[in-house]
Amino acid sequence: WLFHFILPLSSLRYFYVFFGWVFGPLGVYFFLQKIVFKEKNKVFPFLGALFYLFNLGTVQHFFVPFEMFTTQYAALGWLFLLATKYLQRPDKKTLIYFALATFLATPQAYAATLWYVYFISLSFYFLAWLFINLFKQLKQILILFSVTLITNSFWLLPNLYYVFQHSGEVLQAKINQ
Repeated sequence: WLFHFILPLSSLRYFYVFFGWVFGPLGVYFFLQKIVFKEKNKVFPFLGALFYLFNLGTVQHFFVPFEMFTTQYAALGWLFLLATKYLQRPDKKTLIYFALATFLATPQAYAATLWYVYFISLSFYFLAWLFINLFKQLKQILILFSVTLITNSFWLLPNLYYVFQHSGEVLQAKINQ
């Protein structure tokens, strides 16, 4: 919305796709640099970001772009970076940044199954974090889970309501008969 004042409408989609293509590897680079390699080495985070940029999944997503995949591609590294920063040193500022990044990543839930995959991946990451730290940070992980669910509740609750109340209607659809 902000860029439609600057760019012509015909190029907004291409700008968004290019923005996601650049922003995603940057998030992975900073995640690997600050969290995994603890700023000691810049070669391995660079190689990790290059792998994220040039793997076959990326080629597939950007050959025929679909905005929900572009959004997840752009946000994934940043979401894991902010979650890990909060787990390393819990403070409100990092939690607010995580909540904002989670909210800005909600277009990945255009088809809810993509968000469910992200949430399961985040769950496995937190579970591994718990085992590594001997369950010392359960409270912080529950806070991050809560922020993720609350931030996405505006679309998640109606989706879950439909799944539990009207999922049988799919079988009765004429296209399925």
